Amino acid sequence: TVLGRLATVKDDATQTFLQHTLLNHFHHRGPVWIGLSNTANNSTYVWDSALTSTCRLCGDKANGIPCTDLEKAFAPFSKCPEDKPYCMNDIYHSDGLVDVYERCVSRDTCNKEWFVQSSTKAQCAQYDHTVFTDGLECHLCCYGDSCNDDLVPPNNTWFRPAAPVKPSQCYTCGDLDKDIPCSRLELIPDNPVQCPDATPFCMNDIYQEDGQQPSVFKRCVDEATCYAEWYFRSSDKAECSQYDPNVYTGTLTCHLCCRGDLCNARLLPEQSTLYTP
Repeated sequence: TVLGRLATVKDDATQTFLQHTLLNHFHHRGPVWIGLSNTANNSTYVWDSALTSTCRLCGDKANGIPCTDLEKAFAPFSKCPEDKPYCMNDIYHSDGLVDVYERCVSRDTCNKEWFVQSSTKAQCAQYDHTVFTDGLECHLCCYGDSCNDDLVPPNNTWFRPAAPVKPSQCYTCGDLDKDIPCSRLELIPDNPVQCPDATPFCMNDIYQEDGQQPSVFKRCVDEATCYAEWYFRSSDKAECSQYDPNVYTGTLTCHLCCRGDLCNARLLPEQSTLYTP
C-alpha cells in the first residue's frame, strides 16, 4: 500500500484477500492496482483473473504456420482467456517433418481433440519425439501455469474430463463478489440449497488474517473453479487440507471444495468428500 509501489499478484485468491483487507481493515479508498493484464474492474480495484492457465503460445494453426525451433524453446508464456483456459500442443508428422503449434483452447476442444481423439492412441498418450510416424496427429492438452513448457506435458497436468456430477445440496452464505462474508448466524448449518447443474460442487472460501477471526463464504461452484481454487491452489497446503482455526491462527487463504449433499456444513469438509479430479 506504499504510494507509488506496483504489486503484481497472479493468485486470484490472494488478490481477493488483498482487496478484502484493504477495504475492510485498513479502510483504504485510494486507487490500488493489483495485476495489469486481462483485467476486470471493481470500483477502484483492478485484478487479474487466475482461473486460466498461462501457456506458451507459438505458431498460427489457422493459417498453417507452425512454431519455429526458437519459438518452441523461448516463446513467452501468456495468460489464456477465460473461454480458453487450457494449453494445447498440436503435433503433426508429415513428409519427414514435425510441425508443432502451441495455443490456448476451450474445454470442448480439449475434450474432443485430446481426450477423445488423441489420448486413446498410445503414440500420443506416450508420445516420443525421437520416433517419426508419418501421418501421426496428436493434440496434447493440459491445465496449469506453464504446463505446456515441454512438448509432452507432465502427467499430473493432463486434462481429464470428469464424469457427470449430480448437483450437491450445499450451504450457501455471504457474497464473494461484494466481499460480504457469512455472519455468525449464517454459519450455523441451516436451509441448504440445491445447486444448479452448472455449479454442482460445494465450496467454503476462508480468508484469515493473523490473529483475527476468519471471513468465510459458502457457495456452489463449477468444476473448473473447484479444480483451480481447491485442488490446484489449496489442497497441497496443510493449513488448508487440515484447516483448524484453533491451530492455524496466522494469515491464510483456503478454498475447500467438496461433493455430496451437505458436505460443506463444517468449515473443513470430511476428507472423503473433498474434490479430486
